[in-house]
Amino acid sequence: MKKYFLFLLVSVFCLSIGGTAWATSFEGAFSEPTSFAAYYDVNYIQLSLNGYDSSQYTIDDFTFTGMFSYPDGPDTIKGYYYQLLVSIKLPGAGADDWQWLGQMQNIQVGSPAGDTLGVTEPDWQPRVLNEALSEDGVLTMKLEGCGGDFILDELSLKITTSESSSPVPEPASLVLLGSGLMGLTCLRFRRIIKPGRNRIAV
Repeated sequence: MKKYFLFLLVSVFCLSIGGTAWATSFEGAFSEPTSFAAYYDVNYIQLSLNGYDSSQYTIDDFTFTGMFSYPDGPDTIKGYYYQLLVSIKLPGAGADDWQWLGQMQNIQVGSPAGDTLGVTEPDWQPRVLNEALSEDGVLTMKLEGCGGDFILDELSLKITTSESSSPVPEPASLVLLGSGLMGLTCLRFRRIIKPGRNRIAV
C-alpha cells in the first residue's frame, strides 16, 4: 500500500511542476560595425534573439553589451565623451515613434570591456522590451550616438526569462498521475474482493 501512495505522491509532484517555467536565457548580437559621427548621429538596426518567442516568455532581466572603437585611432579625438542612447520600436508604433529604453553613458572607446545597459527600472523596462520583441525574436532599435566619432563594433543582448504564459501540464506528467490513480484503484479492488471467499471484506 505504501508504495502505491509513494508513486501517487511522485506523480502529483511531477504534475505540479509540469507548468512551471524554469529560468531560460536567450542571446543575440548585431555584429556589423556601425559608425557614429561627432556630436550627434543616429543609426537604425535590427537584433535577433535565436529561438525567442515573446508570446511564450516574460523577460525578468536583460543586458545589452556594446563594444566600441575609434574610427581613426585612439589619438585623433581625445577629450570627447561618448554616449549611446537606446530606443526600441513597439508594435503598432508610427514611423517616428520610439520607446526610450536607456543609455550607455560610460563608454570607454577602445576598451575591451565596452559598456553595458541593463535593468535600472524593473517596473517597466523588461515589459516594454518583451513587447518590442516580435514573436520571432527580432528587435528593431534606434541608436543615437553623442560625443566624438566612434564605431559600434558589436551590440549583444542577453535576456533571462522565468515565467511561461502557458502553465498547461506536460503530457508525461498526466500519464504519471493517471498511472498512480489506476494503481490505487486496482489495489482497492484487490482488498475488497478476496479470492476464495463469498463475502466482502469490511
